[in-house]
Amino acid sequence: MKFIADENVSRSVIQSLMDAGHDVVSVYDIGLAGAADDALIRLGITEGRFIITHDRDFGGLLRYPTRESSGVFLVRLHRPSPKNVWRALQKALVSVEEAKIRGHVVVIEDTRIRVSGKGR
Repeated sequence: MKFIADENVSRSVIQSLMDAGHDVVSVYDIGLAGAADDALIRLGITEGRFIITHDRDFGGLLRYPTRESSGVFLVRLHRPSPKNVWRALQKALVSVEEAKIRGHVVVIEDTRIRVSGKGR
């Protein structure tokens, strides 16, 4: 899968995703650190990348036609250490089909994974 890692995603999580064979770019590496959510969403649409973030205010996805958007992984753990985040992402990636993720927000919590947002 292809991802954009928001500025609050640790380098070790990014590296773990890359080691697992995923194509990951960090907002730091592409000059988008501090950019508005809309800029990341547009890049996700253009490049077919899922966004990974811890930012609970990341709601811009729903302002776009979701069929065009790749989607967002919103990680909301009580202890978001890189190790815990990586484990949670691994679990989400194997438990939710890619087709069901596209255009939605996948909320990853300590005890559950839920897919929200309805396709338009």
